[in-house]
Amino acid sequence: YSEVIRCELSVIRLIDPPEYETLSYDWRSPSLPGQVIFCSQVTTVTLNLEAAIRRIRPPQIDRLVWIDALCINQNDLEERSEQVQLMTNVFLHALKIV
Repeated sequence: YSEVIRCELSVIRLIDPPEYETLSYDWRSPSLPGQVIFCSQVTTVTLNLEAAIRRIRPPQIDRLVWIDALCINQNDLEERSEQVQLMTNVFLHALKIV
């Protein structure tokens, strides 16, 4: 598990989305944070999220996964409020929940 996790952000429309999955994981924050490279920047995430991404990612293949902690700007209260209202649709349109 030493390989760096790299994630990119893709903007999609829920009206006609490509096939994507959503990740359901435990938000509890352990004392040691995890890290991913998100949009070319080191980003601190919960250790649970880092472990979940490591478990679901296939080697050498891109995978389109909606992850709330990364897809919603957690520092922008207005965006977070708007996006939380869309979460039901995000999960309903997903190919599967992992």
